[in-house]
Amino acid sequence: MVPFRTALFDRKFDHYITKRVSSVLWLISMVLIIAAGVVGFLACIGFFFYSISSQQLGYGVLMLLLAIVVLPLAVILTLIMVRMGFESSIALVAIAENTRRESATYSALQPSTSSSDNSWARKPSVDTNKFTAEEIDAMMDDFDATPNAFASDVLGPLDHKKWVRAGKPDLKPWLQLGLPDFELWLTTRKK
Repeated sequence: MVPFRTALFDRKFDHYITKRVSSVLWLISMVLIIAAGVVGFLACIGFFFYSISSQQLGYGVLMLLLAIVVLPLAVILTLIMVRMGFESSIALVAIAENTRRESATYSALQPSTSSSDNSWARKPSVDTNKFTAEEIDAMMDDFDATPNAFASDVLGPLDHKKWVRAGKPDLKPWLQLGLPDFELWLTTRKK
């Protein structure tokens, strides 16, 4: 994982900070929204007592109703909408990260343009520097949960067939290596 300062000033947006700062920003937003609700509640109660003392009972009841019903509902709805905004941005970043990984895996299946015979030469599946230890751990957990679906999603059609023909070996060692070229790993693991 790259340092926060590096990710923050990354002009190409190769590294995301959304997951790192969301919890802090959510906490700050939650405190500010609740504080605004408390200030609004106190103001409504103050107007209630002012209205009662100035013989304007209608305004007093309206302020009391606002303080007890409308204001808490508004605070809760605001918290829900802000939370949904944070969740949406985190989900969008997760989709972008997964798309980048899928794109790297897919591009490894494309024919090599540098090859003179234009054969389906295999490049390494992905750049091993693109995965953090946490991401590799998450992929290992995904493999444990649903090995067939995981292999189908990560390996692609050609490597998935090779994986099935090889007897569906455990992919954890391959994941721990950072997802090197699958065919090469499959042949060298037997030795």
